[in-house]
Amino acid sequence: MSHTMSQNIFDYATSELSQDAFISLLVAWFDSGNSELEAISKNFINSLYNEYFKSSIVLNIKSIKLKQQYFKIDVYFEVQEENGNIIPFIIEDKTWTEPHSEQLKRYVNRVAKSTGIEKGKIVKIFFKTGHITEKDKYDTQNIHYVNSTQKDEYHNKVPYYYKILDVQWMWKFISKYQVDNIIFNQYVDFIQKEFYSKIYDVNNNLKKELKDWEYENVKDGYVQYAIIENIKNSLLEKGIIENKNKIGYVRNGKAWNTWWTFYEEANQYGIFFKIVPIGKKWRIRLVEYSYKDTTVEQKKESLPKNIAISKKILEKGGYYSNILCSSKGNYQIKSGKNKGKIVRESEIVNLNLDNGLTLVQNAQIFSEFIEDFLAYKNEEF
Repeated sequence: MSHTMSQNIFDYATSELSQDAFISLLVAWFDSGNSELEAISKNFINSLYNEYFKSSIVLNIKSIKLKQQYFKIDVYFEVQEENGNIIPFIIEDKTWTEPHSEQLKRYVNRVAKSTGIEKGKIVKIFFKTGHITEKDKYDTQNIHYVNSTQKDEYHNKVPYYYKILDVQWMWKFISKYQVDNIIFNQYVDFIQKEFYSKIYDVNNNLKKELKDWEYENVKDGYVQYAIIENIKNSLLEKGIIENKNKIGYVRNGKAWNTWWTFYEEANQYGIFFKIVPIGKKWRIRLVEYSYKDTTVEQKKESLPKNIAISKKILEKGGYYSNILCSSKGNYQIKSGKNKGKIVRESEIVNLNLDNGLTLVQNAQIFSEFIEDFLAYKNEEF
Protein backbone atom coordinates (compact mmCIF):
# COMPACT_ATOMS: atom_id res chain seq x y z
CA MET A 1 0.00 0.00 0.00
CA SER A 2 1.51 3.32 -1.04
CA HIS A 3 1.94 6.13 1.45
CA THR A 4 0.27 9.39 0.48
CA MET A 5 2.58 12.34 1.02
CA SER A 6 1.27 15.44 2.73
CA GLN A 7 0.11 18.25 0.48
CA ASN A 8 0.28 20.82 3.30
CA ILE A 9 3.14 23.26 2.77
CA PHE A 10 3.53 23.78 6.54
CA ASP A 11 4.43 20.11 6.99
CA TYR A 12 7.62 20.97 5.12
CA ALA A 13 8.06 24.61 6.14
CA THR A 14 8.07 23.93 9.89
CA SER A 15 10.36 26.68 11.14
CA GLU A 16 9.37 29.79 13.07
CA LEU A 17 10.08 31.79 9.90
CA SER A 18 7.12 30.09 8.22
CA GLN A 19 4.92 31.07 11.15
CA ASP A 20 6.29 34.62 10.92
CA ALA A 21 5.26 34.64 7.28
CA PHE A 22 1.72 33.49 8.02
CA ILE A 23 1.21 36.13 10.72
CA SER A 24 2.63 38.76 8.37
CA LEU A 25 0.20 37.59 5.70
CA LEU A 26 -2.75 38.04 8.08
CA VAL A 27 -1.63 41.62 8.63
CA ALA A 28 -0.93 42.25 4.92
CA TRP A 29 -4.45 41.15 3.97
CA PHE A 30 -5.52 44.62 5.06
CA ASP A 31 -4.36 45.72 1.58
CA SER A 32 -5.47 42.56 -0.26
CA GLY A 33 -8.35 44.15 -2.15
CA ASN A 34 -10.48 41.23 -0.95
CA SER A 35 -13.18 42.36 1.48
CA GLU A 36 -13.30 38.98 3.25
CA LEU A 37 -9.54 38.81 3.81
CA GLU A 38 -9.41 42.49 4.73
CA ALA A 39 -12.04 41.88 7.43
CA ILE A 40 -9.98 39.01 8.89
CA SER A 41 -6.90 41.24 8.95
CA LYS A 42 -8.75 44.05 10.74
CA ASN A 43 -10.20 41.62 13.27
CA PHE A 44 -6.76 40.12 13.89
CA ILE A 45 -5.13 43.51 14.48
CA ASN A 46 -7.97 44.70 16.70
CA SER A 47 -7.83 41.45 18.67
CA LEU A 48 -4.10 41.89 19.33
CA TYR A 49 -4.64 45.48 20.43
CA ASN A 50 -7.51 44.64 22.75
CA GLU A 51 -5.74 41.62 24.23
CA TYR A 52 -2.77 43.79 25.10
CA PHE A 53 -4.59 46.81 26.49
CA LYS A 54 -7.49 44.79 27.95
CA SER A 55 -9.95 46.88 25.99
CA SER A 56 -12.76 46.33 23.51
CA ILE A 57 -12.39 49.12 20.99
CA VAL A 58 -12.35 49.07 17.20
CA LEU A 59 -9.37 50.86 15.71
CA ASN A 60 -10.14 53.27 12.89
CA ILE A 61 -7.30 52.05 10.67
CA LYS A 62 -6.18 54.22 7.77
CA SER A 63 -3.06 52.32 6.72
CA ILE A 64 -0.58 49.66 7.81
CA LYS A 65 3.16 49.61 7.32
CA LEU A 66 4.63 46.10 7.63
CA LYS A 67 8.42 45.94 8.08
CA GLN A 68 10.12 42.57 7.72
CA GLN A 69 12.80 41.72 10.31
CA TYR A 70 12.78 45.31 11.59
CA PHE A 71 15.52 45.34 14.27
CA LYS A 72 15.38 41.51 13.86
CA ILE A 73 11.83 41.45 15.27
CA ASP A 74 9.87 38.43 14.02
CA VAL A 75 6.82 40.45 12.98
CA TYR A 76 6.67 44.23 13.19
CA PHE A 77 4.09 46.62 11.78
CA GLU A 78 2.71 50.07 12.42
CA VAL A 79 -0.95 51.00 12.32
CA GLN A 80 -1.86 54.54 11.36
CA GLU A 81 -5.30 55.61 12.50
CA GLU A 82 -7.46 58.12 10.65
CA ASN A 83 -6.54 60.76 13.24
CA GLY A 84 -2.84 60.29 12.42
CA ASN A 85 -2.01 58.32 15.58
CA ILE A 86 0.69 55.65 15.06
CA ILE A 87 0.55 52.34 16.97
CA PRO A 88 3.60 50.04 16.73
CA PHE A 89 3.06 46.28 17.06
CA ILE A 90 5.84 43.89 18.10
CA ILE A 91 5.15 40.16 17.76
CA GLU A 92 7.75 37.72 19.02
CA ASP A 93 6.83 34.39 17.50
CA LYS A 94 7.92 31.01 18.86
CA THR A 95 7.08 27.38 18.17
CA TRP A 96 8.94 25.37 20.83
CA THR A 97 11.81 27.67 21.85
CA GLU A 98 12.08 30.30 24.61
CA PRO A 99 13.17 33.97 24.72
CA HIS A 100 16.90 34.56 24.95
CA SER A 101 19.54 37.26 25.41
CA GLU A 102 17.02 39.85 26.65
CA GLN A 103 15.71 40.09 23.10
CA LEU A 104 12.23 41.19 24.22
CA LYS A 105 13.53 44.18 26.13
CA ARG A 106 15.90 45.09 23.29
CA TYR A 107 13.09 45.19 20.72
CA VAL A 108 11.05 47.59 22.83
CA ASN A 109 14.00 49.91 23.40
CA ARG A 110 14.84 50.07 19.69
CA VAL A 111 11.28 50.62 18.51
CA ALA A 112 10.67 53.32 21.13
CA LYS A 113 13.87 55.09 20.12
CA SER A 114 13.23 54.87 16.37
CA THR A 115 9.57 55.93 16.51
CA GLY A 116 9.65 58.31 19.46
CA ILE A 117 6.59 56.52 20.85
CA GLU A 118 6.36 55.72 24.55
CA LYS A 119 7.20 52.11 25.43
CA GLY A 120 3.91 51.66 27.23
CA LYS A 121 1.98 52.51 24.05
CA ILE A 122 3.64 49.82 21.94
CA VAL A 123 1.60 46.63 21.50
CA LYS A 124 3.91 43.78 22.54
CA ILE A 125 2.79 40.21 21.86
CA PHE A 126 4.57 36.97 22.69
CA PHE A 127 2.91 34.33 20.51
CA LYS A 128 3.85 30.69 20.95
CA THR A 129 2.30 27.58 19.46
CA GLY A 130 4.28 25.21 21.70
CA HIS A 131 3.79 24.89 25.45
CA ILE A 132 4.34 27.96 27.61
CA THR A 133 7.28 27.53 29.99
CA GLU A 134 8.30 29.19 33.24
CA LYS A 135 10.95 31.17 31.39
CA ASP A 136 8.39 32.38 28.84
CA LYS A 137 6.27 33.77 31.67
CA TYR A 138 9.23 35.25 33.53
CA ASP A 139 10.81 36.98 30.54
CA THR A 140 7.53 38.48 29.32
CA GLN A 141 5.99 39.57 32.60
CA ASN A 142 8.44 39.66 35.48
CA ILE A 143 9.49 43.11 36.63
CA HIS A 144 13.02 41.99 37.53
CA TYR A 145 13.68 41.03 33.92
CA VAL A 146 13.76 44.65 32.80
CA ASN A 147 15.50 46.16 35.82
CA SER A 148 13.18 49.15 35.92
CA THR A 149 10.73 50.77 38.32
CA GLN A 150 8.86 52.79 35.70
CA LYS A 151 5.15 51.96 35.72
CA ASP A 152 2.86 51.36 32.78
CA GLU A 153 -0.57 53.02 32.89
CA TYR A 154 -2.32 50.00 31.38
CA HIS A 155 -0.85 47.11 33.34
CA ASN A 156 0.67 48.74 36.41
CA LYS A 157 3.84 47.03 35.27
CA VAL A 158 6.98 48.12 33.52
CA PRO A 159 6.55 49.13 29.87
CA TYR A 160 8.38 46.02 28.66
CA TYR A 161 5.41 43.80 29.47
CA TYR A 162 4.46 41.34 26.69
CA LYS A 163 1.05 39.73 26.42
CA ILE A 164 1.33 35.95 26.01
CA LEU A 165 -0.96 34.43 23.40
CA ASP A 166 -0.77 30.67 23.04
CA VAL A 167 -1.86 28.21 20.38
CA GLN A 168 -5.40 28.06 21.77
CA TRP A 169 -5.83 31.78 21.24
CA MET A 170 -4.69 31.52 17.62
CA TRP A 171 -6.70 28.36 17.03
CA LYS A 172 -9.91 29.97 18.28
CA PHE A 173 -9.29 33.03 16.14
CA ILE A 174 -8.52 31.36 12.81
CA SER A 175 -10.76 28.28 13.06
CA LYS A 176 -13.93 30.38 13.14
CA TYR A 177 -13.37 31.54 9.55
CA GLN A 178 -14.32 29.62 6.42
CA VAL A 179 -12.03 31.10 3.80
CA ASP A 180 -11.32 30.07 0.23
CA ASN A 181 -7.57 30.45 0.70
CA ILE A 182 -5.26 27.43 0.60
CA ILE A 183 -2.49 28.94 2.76
CA PHE A 184 -4.94 29.96 5.47
CA ASN A 185 -6.67 26.58 5.54
CA GLN A 186 -3.41 24.65 5.52
CA TYR A 187 -2.15 26.64 8.50
CA VAL A 188 -5.40 25.95 10.36
CA ASP A 189 -4.95 22.21 9.74
CA PHE A 190 -1.25 22.34 10.59
CA ILE A 191 -1.47 23.98 14.02
CA GLN A 192 -4.45 21.83 14.93
CA LYS A 193 -2.44 18.69 14.20
CA GLU A 194 1.06 19.69 15.31
CA PHE A 195 0.32 21.93 18.29
CA TYR A 196 -3.24 22.37 19.48
CA SER A 197 -4.25 18.69 19.66
CA LYS A 198 -1.01 17.87 21.47
CA ILE A 199 -1.36 20.48 24.18
CA TYR A 200 -5.16 20.77 24.40
CA ASP A 201 -7.99 18.26 24.36
CA VAL A 202 -9.87 19.05 21.15
CA ASN A 203 -13.08 17.59 22.60
CA ASN A 204 -13.39 20.03 25.49
CA ASN A 205 -10.68 22.62 24.67
CA LEU A 206 -9.09 22.14 28.08
CA LYS A 207 -5.33 22.10 28.45
CA LYS A 208 -3.98 18.59 28.85
CA GLU A 209 -2.49 17.51 32.17
CA LEU A 210 0.06 14.83 33.00
CA LYS A 211 -2.72 12.29 33.57
CA ASP A 212 -3.74 12.65 29.92
CA TRP A 213 -0.46 11.24 28.58
CA GLU A 214 1.09 7.78 28.61
CA TYR A 215 4.60 6.36 28.41
CA GLU A 216 4.58 6.49 24.59
CA ASN A 217 4.28 10.28 24.80
CA VAL A 218 7.44 10.78 26.90
CA LYS A 219 9.49 11.30 23.75
CA ASP A 220 7.79 14.69 23.36
CA GLY A 221 9.36 17.61 25.18
CA TYR A 222 6.10 19.10 26.42
CA VAL A 223 5.33 15.80 28.19
CA GLN A 224 8.81 15.69 29.72
CA TYR A 225 8.24 19.25 30.88
CA ALA A 226 4.90 18.25 32.43
CA ILE A 227 6.55 15.40 34.37
CA ILE A 228 9.27 17.65 35.77
CA GLU A 229 6.78 20.42 36.52
CA ASN A 230 4.57 17.94 38.39
CA ILE A 231 7.50 16.82 40.57
CA LYS A 232 8.61 20.38 41.20
CA ASN A 233 5.14 21.60 42.15
CA SER A 234 4.66 18.67 44.51
CA LEU A 235 7.86 19.53 46.38
CA LEU A 236 7.01 23.23 46.50
CA GLU A 237 3.46 22.61 47.73
CA LYS A 238 4.76 20.40 50.55
CA GLY A 239 7.23 23.09 51.55
CA ILE A 240 10.10 20.64 51.06
CA ILE A 241 12.07 23.22 49.11
CA GLU A 242 12.01 26.93 48.41
CA ASN A 243 13.98 26.62 45.22
CA LYS A 244 13.49 29.50 42.80
CA ASN A 245 15.30 27.92 39.85
CA LYS A 246 13.23 27.72 36.69
CA ILE A 247 12.85 24.49 34.77
CA GLY A 248 15.51 24.38 32.07
CA TYR A 249 14.38 23.58 28.58
CA VAL A 250 16.23 23.34 25.27
CA ARG A 251 15.31 21.85 21.93
CA ASN A 252 18.12 20.98 19.55
CA GLY A 253 16.64 19.82 16.28
CA LYS A 254 14.25 17.04 17.24
CA ALA A 255 15.98 16.30 20.56
CA TRP A 256 14.54 17.70 23.79
CA ASN A 257 16.50 18.47 26.94
CA THR A 258 14.48 19.37 30.04
CA TRP A 259 15.82 19.55 33.59
CA TRP A 260 15.41 21.18 36.99
CA THR A 261 18.14 21.94 39.52
CA PHE A 262 16.74 21.70 43.05
CA TYR A 263 19.88 21.52 45.22
CA GLU A 264 23.18 23.38 45.11
CA GLU A 265 26.32 22.93 47.16
CA ALA A 266 28.08 26.28 47.11
CA ASN A 267 30.95 26.46 44.61
CA GLN A 268 31.03 22.70 44.19
CA TYR A 269 28.04 21.02 42.54
CA GLY A 270 24.33 21.07 41.86
CA ILE A 271 21.81 18.24 41.76
CA PHE A 272 19.17 18.15 39.06
CA PHE A 273 16.92 15.62 37.40
CA LYS A 274 16.08 15.24 33.76
CA ILE A 275 14.36 12.80 31.44
CA VAL A 276 16.56 11.00 28.93
CA PRO A 277 16.55 7.80 26.87
CA ILE A 278 18.98 5.18 28.16
CA GLY A 279 19.10 2.46 25.57
CA LYS A 280 15.50 2.20 24.38
CA LYS A 281 13.96 3.13 27.73
CA TRP A 282 12.99 6.58 28.95
CA ARG A 283 14.21 7.31 32.45
CA ILE A 284 14.27 10.09 35.01
CA ARG A 285 17.88 10.56 36.02
CA LEU A 286 19.02 12.21 39.25
CA VAL A 287 22.37 13.78 38.44
CA GLU A 288 25.18 15.46 40.33
CA TYR A 289 26.59 18.24 38.17
CA SER A 290 30.09 19.43 39.03
CA TYR A 291 30.86 23.09 38.60
CA LYS A 292 33.75 24.35 36.53
CA ASP A 293 36.24 24.60 39.39
CA THR A 294 35.24 21.38 41.18
CA THR A 295 38.30 19.26 41.91
CA VAL A 296 38.66 15.51 41.53
CA GLU A 297 39.04 15.21 45.30
CA GLN A 298 35.78 17.09 45.89
CA LYS A 299 33.92 14.91 43.42
CA LYS A 300 35.30 11.72 44.94
CA GLU A 301 33.93 12.91 48.26
CA SER A 302 30.52 14.27 47.21
CA LEU A 303 29.36 11.70 44.67
CA PRO A 304 29.83 8.57 46.84
CA LYS A 305 27.95 10.34 49.65
CA ASN A 306 25.02 11.17 47.39
CA ILE A 307 24.91 7.64 46.00
CA ALA A 308 25.12 6.24 49.53
CA ILE A 309 22.10 8.35 50.50
CA SER A 310 20.13 6.94 47.58
CA LYS A 311 21.07 3.38 48.54
CA LYS A 312 20.11 3.94 52.15
CA ILE A 313 16.68 5.22 51.07
CA LEU A 314 16.11 2.23 48.80
CA GLU A 315 17.24 -0.20 51.51
CA LYS A 316 14.44 1.08 53.74
CA GLY A 317 11.97 -0.55 51.41
CA GLY A 318 8.73 1.11 50.43
CA TYR A 319 6.75 0.77 47.28
CA TYR A 320 9.36 2.49 45.13
CA SER A 321 12.39 0.53 46.32
CA ASN A 322 12.11 -1.94 43.43
CA ILE A 323 11.61 0.75 40.79
CA LEU A 324 14.47 3.17 41.38
CA CYS A 325 17.99 2.04 40.58
CA SER A 326 21.01 3.48 42.39
CA SER A 327 24.11 4.25 40.34
CA LYS A 328 27.71 3.16 40.81
CA GLY A 329 28.91 6.71 40.20
CA ASN A 330 31.19 8.22 37.61
CA TYR A 331 34.00 10.62 38.43
CA GLN A 332 36.66 9.38 36.07
CA ILE A 333 39.25 11.70 34.58
CA LYS A 334 38.87 12.74 30.97
CA SER A 335 41.63 12.28 28.43
CA GLY A 336 42.50 13.93 25.15
CA LYS A 337 41.62 17.60 24.74
CA ASN A 338 40.01 17.75 28.21
CA LYS A 339 42.75 15.73 29.88
CA GLY A 340 42.74 16.02 33.65
CA LYS A 341 39.15 17.29 33.90
CA ILE A 342 36.40 15.36 35.64
CA VAL A 343 33.14 14.22 34.11
CA ARG A 344 30.65 17.00 34.85
CA GLU A 345 27.45 14.91 34.99
CA SER A 346 27.32 11.82 37.20
CA GLU A 347 24.19 9.81 37.81
CA ILE A 348 23.03 9.19 41.38
CA VAL A 349 19.86 7.21 40.71
CA ASN A 350 17.42 6.61 37.88
CA LEU A 351 13.80 5.59 37.46
CA ASN A 352 12.69 3.61 34.42
CA LEU A 353 9.39 5.10 33.25
CA ASP A 354 8.42 1.97 31.32
CA ASN A 355 7.37 0.14 34.48
CA GLY A 356 3.62 -0.27 34.05
CA LEU A 357 2.75 2.71 36.25
CA THR A 358 1.17 5.92 35.02
CA LEU A 359 3.27 9.03 34.50
CA VAL A 360 1.49 10.64 37.45
CA GLN A 361 2.43 7.70 39.68
CA ASN A 362 6.04 7.83 38.51
CA ALA A 363 6.20 11.55 39.19
CA GLN A 364 4.85 10.93 42.70
CA ILE A 365 7.43 8.21 43.32
CA PHE A 366 10.30 10.42 42.23
CA SER A 367 8.98 13.35 44.24
CA GLU A 368 8.83 11.22 47.39
CA PHE A 369 12.34 9.93 46.74
CA ILE A 370 13.68 13.49 46.48
CA GLU A 371 11.83 14.37 49.68
CA ASP A 372 13.68 11.56 51.49
CA PHE A 373 16.93 12.44 49.74
CA LEU A 374 16.82 16.05 50.92
CA ALA A 375 15.94 14.95 54.44
CA TYR A 376 19.15 12.91 54.56
CA LYS A 377 21.13 15.75 52.98
CA ASN A 378 20.04 18.00 55.82
CA GLU A 379 21.37 15.54 58.37
CA GLU A 380 24.98 14.75 59.11
CA PHE A 381 25.32 11.72 56.93
